[in-house]
Amino acid sequence: MRMNLLCLLAIQTYIDAMKAPQAMVEIPVRILESVDTLDELEDWLTLQNPALMRDLKEARAEDRAGKFKAWKPRHIPCPTKSK
Repeated sequence: MRMNLLCLLAIQTYIDAMKAPQAMVEIPVRILESVDTLDELEDWLTLQNPALMRDLKEARAEDRAGKFKAWKPRHIPCPTKSK
């Protein structure tokens, strides 16, 4: 579960970076020809961002050291007319 959260964080960070108006990503044809799924392409894109990889490695080190705070979802009741 923790790694899934880290992966989601990585993808969202990359998506946020791509929303910048001047952002452009060049993907070599050989990469596009070699990937079979969007997950594989996302993995490749993530690896192309050194700052993001550094942050992920730091988060993983904190996780292994027991310093990672587990995410706990909040469940807020939503009253409806039927209840």
